[in-house]
Parts: sequence; structure tokens; C-alpha cells
Amino acid sequence: MLPRPIKDFYMTKTDKWGPAEWFGVNVFKADEATRLSLAADAQKKYTDANRECRHLSALTGQIKTCAKEGGICSVQLYRESLEGHVEGAGIPVAICPHRIISKSILKKISAKILGVEAQPVLVKEVPYSISLIKTLKSGKPAYAGRIDWLLVDKVNPQNFCAVETQSVYMSGKTQKHDFESVVRNNGALSMPPNYRHPDYKSSVPKRLLPQLQSKAQHLYATGRKTVVIVDEFVFENMHNVREIEIPPTFANDPEKAEAHRLNASSVIFAIVSISENKVTLVKMLYCSIAAASDALNAVTPMSRTDFEHIVSSAVMPMKKIPKKSKVFSLELEEI
Repeated sequence: MLPRPIKDFYMTKTDKWGPAEWFGVNVFKADEATRLSLAADAQKKYTDANRECRHLSALTGQIKTCAKEGGICSVQLYRESLEGHVEGAGIPVAICPHRIISKSILKKISAKILGVEAQPVLVKEVPYSISLIKTLKSGKPAYAGRIDWLLVDKVNPQNFCAVETQSVYMSGKTQKHDFESVVRNNGALSMPPNYRHPDYKSSVPKRLLPQLQSKAQHLYATGRKTVVIVDEFVFENMHNVREIEIPPTFANDPEKAEAHRLNASSVIFAIVSISENKVTLVKMLYCSIAAASDALNAVTPMSRTDFEHIVSSAVMPMKKIPKKSKVFSLELEEI
């Protein structure tokens, strides 16, 4: 059920974030030799490591190489007991977008949006805009942007929707210290050496919002929907999604209510839950581009009084001189 208790994603003072799934392997269930091998390959160029991306391979039906630096699919809190036993706490958080998409998820999305009679196929990197300043040798305008995935009804190719996937980035010290720590411990499961964390604010709004403003706006103008797949961690960090309102006459008719929301929406959030070798569709939320943007931003302007107080405090602090790293004099100095 949604939402999960938000405490599942937050740490105690001693918890640290570390790899949960690594090149598709569950770190906590792997043996020491396997973890040591994973850490060794994580420090190579992906072309040299030549590890399969199990999730992308399963999605496309073709063998695909993992091209993500370090090969980490998801992270999880590491917790150490008083006896020194290390285990995973809470639930995994995807840091690779391929981890949160699957054939079963896309089939369920297709049934909702394209219709149960549709025969969906997945099309990768479809151009949707052209450049106003770049021209190909043929004289035609160059493509300026591509949609990650399209779900298309192969019987009626005019029936399609866009699919975007968004995971979080990690902030903190470089992940190579985690890999080196596994090697130093001969593959034994141990606490990560540094404090790193999934950084919602620095990844999801900054990357996904421009996508919605461009791609979703274009698709909505042509009468198509944009589906955004995110995991539970991203959902928990979003503000409340203002879904399309339901007319009172549909309040007791779930089928008509959902049909109304679908027809009136431009963006649809598909919230998924990840577990070992699985990704499960938990809920779909139907909204406008503006409502999606507000939910992703999850901020509101502070009051004028508070803002002015912050500025004044920076320039004229009560008990100390202004920070040299933040306040700079523009007085001319003799050279």
C-alpha cells in the first residue's frame, strides 16, 4: 500500500547507504567471492568489465551490457548491530533508471492508457523536436531532442504514449571508496566507509522538470500522455500530487472516475516498488503538467520578512563578521 512509512528511507546516526543490487546481484545475499568480483569489475571501464545489465536485457529481449559507472542498480541502508553483524535496513532505492522498468509494468501501463485491446511494442529514443540553428548535410533540420521510450500499439501506431524513467543520483564522496572497501575486506559484508545519500533535490527536479516542460508539453499538444515511472523513494520526496478532480456524478463509479482522470490528464506518475529481481506497479496518479511540476519541486517561496531577514543576517550578522566565503567587498584595492 502507499505510502510506505517514510522511516524506511531514513537512517539512524550510524546507518550508511551502500550498494543493494550490483550488476543485478543482491549484495546482501551474495557470497564473499561474488562481492569481491563485483567490486573488482566496478573499478574497471564498463567496456572492460563487460557485465550484463539484467534489467535492460530482460526488457528488450537482447543481451545488453551495463554501461553505468560502478554498475550499482540500487542502494540501501547498511546497519550494524552491537555484535558487529551488518545487514540491509529499509527498502532499496533505485539509482539506475533501468532498474524501475520492466515488461510487466509496461503492459499494465499500456492496458490503462492505450487500451486492453492494444498490442504494445516499445520504441527507444524517438525524436520529437527539430533544431532552429543546426542543419544536416541533406539540408534538413537536425533533431534536437528524443523521447526515451514510446509505448506504441503495433496494430494502430497512432495510438501511443511516452514513457520516462527517473531515478535519483548519489551525493557525497566518490563511490570508488565503497568498491575499495569491499576489496580490502576480501568481499566480507561490511559498513560503507563514507556517508553518501540518495539526493532527490539535486537529481529528480533538476532533470525531470525540464523534460516535462518540453516533452510532455509537446505530447499533450498532440493529444498524447507522458508516463513518468519513479520508485517509492522519489514518490516519498515529492509533494502531494494534485490529481485531476472527479465530477461528483462519478464519485461512486471507479471506472468512470479513472476514465475521466485519464482523458483529462497530461502526465501520469507510475509509482513502482523494487525488490529482489522484481519491480511492482503500486499506483498510478493522473495530473496536469503544472501539478506534476509542483509535486516534483516540493517547495514554496518563503515570506518576504523571512527572506529579508536572511539577507540582512548574511551582511550584518549579530555576533560575528560576515563569512568571507559568502560576502565579498566591491571596494577597489590598490595594486
